[in-house]
Amino acid sequence: MLHFDLNIPVIPAGQNVYMLHPGKNYHLFDRFKEYSCVSADLPGLDLLDGKSPALSERIDMQIRRARAMRDWLAMNAHDRKKNTYETDLDEFAKEDPRRFHNSYKETLIDLLWTIPAGTPIFVPSTSMLKKGFFCELGKASAPRVTFNGERSAKDFVYTGRPVVNIKQVDMRLVPPDVLEEKNRNSILTELDFESSEKMLRLFYGSFAIQGDLIQTEINIPSDVFRPADANIINGFTNYLEENLQRLENGVIDPADMLSSFFMAFDEAELRIHARLNSKGVVQVAAKTVAPYLLAFFLAIPEGLATEEIVRELANNNFQVSNSKCEADVETPRLIKERLFDIVSMFGEDQVIDICNRISELKARTGASVKAVLDHVDN
Repeated sequence: MLHFDLNIPVIPAGQNVYMLHPGKNYHLFDRFKEYSCVSADLPGLDLLDGKSPALSERIDMQIRRARAMRDWLAMNAHDRKKNTYETDLDEFAKEDPRRFHNSYKETLIDLLWTIPAGTPIFVPSTSMLKKGFFCELGKASAPRVTFNGERSAKDFVYTGRPVVNIKQVDMRLVPPDVLEEKNRNSILTELDFESSEKMLRLFYGSFAIQGDLIQTEINIPSDVFRPADANIINGFTNYLEENLQRLENGVIDPADMLSSFFMAFDEAELRIHARLNSKGVVQVAAKTVAPYLLAFFLAIPEGLATEEIVRELANNNFQVSNSKCEADVETPRLIKERLFDIVSMFGEDQVIDICNRISELKARTGASVKAVLDHVDN
């Protein structure tokens, strides 16, 4: 029996990407990566595990003290030697809250508690010549991570939230509209939907936004990915999309491939992002399941006979799952139906021919996807 694993994260509807500034002069950037955590640039906090920072004792005074410590850290070396910072919380009970106090408090609570686990976070680097990194927030209820700062902040202890799935990314690939947000003074910025989608492309490559977008990323390791290769992917995706629409409308005859090549599919918002004549990636996105079907054909492993694959599809002897989102059973069910329908519509001989031609493309370019197709025992 065949088993097709979509192997794709599903982002909940309405969940955007956040950008986190790693402290003044980016002094917490390396610590975040080293300790697999993120935190607000507020040293010396005494927070309870498994509870919102808002419930920690004298949290307002703790934040005032943390900001006083930040002020000391911002001084030049000469002034730091002549000055010190107050550590007694009682001293901060006497003063009025400073400007932006509520903003610091809300950011601390959001980052360490309110924002859901799994939310993507982007931490930028200082320079466009360096790498920033992505990560996903861990559970808010997990034990918090404590770590010391570096250099002048080596005696300061910071409290962070665990993160997983850290991935570095070249800053030069970050979209300009996101870089504009980077220059704001905010510690934590929620990106809008459009900017979030662009950042998800950089982070995951292949992903789905629940109820909206599906994207398959094709990795191209060969030195030259030609426009002709992109045209093959584009034309085949168009062909899949037109036949999906025919199936939705009850049409049983397949579309003409030439006519499919010139279709625009505005409602499906079928899009291809590619870097030509170089190593890189091709990303195929749509509001339909066409990217999933494309991933199936590109996931066919070398050594698995195409005739056998198509026979299993025609006999409905295959399973579909998503190891990155096991709670979603509806999408795998739909993909299984559509794969069976496509084979029934095209006929086994044409599907075998398509599989062989896609295999030639893979052999020429080294194209691969994250989806996995293999044989399993019944």
